Amino acid sequence: MALLARAAGAFAGVALLALAGQAEGDAAAKPRTPAVQKVHALVLPVHAGAVFRGIDGGVREWWSAELAVAGAEIVPRREAEAAIVAVAGPNARPLHGADARAAAAASRATHVFTTELQYARGEAEVWMRVYDGATGSVLAVGHAEGKLAKLGELLTTSAQPIVRGLRLRGAPESARLGEFGAWERAADALSSGRPADAAFALVGGKGRASDALREELVRSAEDPRFSLAERSRLASVTGSDDPNWLQVRQGLIDGKDAELLLAGATNAEARGEHARALELSQQAEQLMPGDLRPRVAIARAYSALDRHAEARSAWEGVLAAQGDHLEAR
Repeated sequence: MALLARAAGAFAGVALLALAGQAEGDAAAKPRTPAVQKVHALVLPVHAGAVFRGIDGGVREWWSAELAVAGAEIVPRREAEAAIVAVAGPNARPLHGADARAAAAASRATHVFTTELQYARGEAEVWMRVYDGATGSVLAVGHAEGKLAKLGELLTTSAQPIVRGLRLRGAPESARLGEFGAWERAADALSSGRPADAAFALVGGKGRASDALREELVRSAEDPRFSLAERSRLASVTGSDDPNWLQVRQGLIDGKDAELLLAGATNAEARGEHARALELSQQAEQLMPGDLRPRVAIARAYSALDRHAEARSAWEGVLAAQGDHLEAR
């Protein structure tokens, strides 16, 4: 319940800030210096070695958020992924700088950003580039190398000449390794149509990327492309009103839809009814034994009920299925 409460508080803050901005209007806002040139940015997936697995996607989220704060307009997630698939082809080959013109045309971006992460002899190396979408030429390059633990600082150092070269605003903020991992999990969940799991990944998260992902989740609450059950789960995690609850409740009575059972379990957890959450999660697991989400919900319920031996066994099962699961670790 504490985890859900923290998530609800974070998302309530995003919603309140949005409402405050609408109420006060432009007159109350501080004047901002606009970017000298329009930058409609397509941020490509990061090229990285195995040592960066689990955080490279978070680096992409960090760079997108930093560019947005600096004044760039970021190609939205769905449009970006569609453009990448269109250029990469059926084998989903990695995209490089040579693909910048084609990727820009597919996404209508003016600029394409690439990042490469390398690791050798105990040192991490970062290369960041921005390409002109119309010509494919390199406009600016950033580079840094140092200890892997200092990856956030290396990225910031590499990003600065690109921000300056495009005459964007401000300076990028650094981040910790663990934050990149949380951002990757949140982004993966969003791309997979699981915004509620993205919300869990962002619990306690700070920084511009966390803020940007939370704003995306607020928009997801009314996105019909997400299932009714998933939107209900998201409402429970974020402490928002759930207009779909009556349909979810009917599904709990029928007991045949695993997604609705899982939504009911998340709602019960949010209300502190952990025994009910456990019951519904176990029913959902029976209907979707290959899905990790009910198993996580079961482990979480055991923990909340202080059933320590069962909780330990359940979390070990989660780790056996997904060794990098942060909550289980």
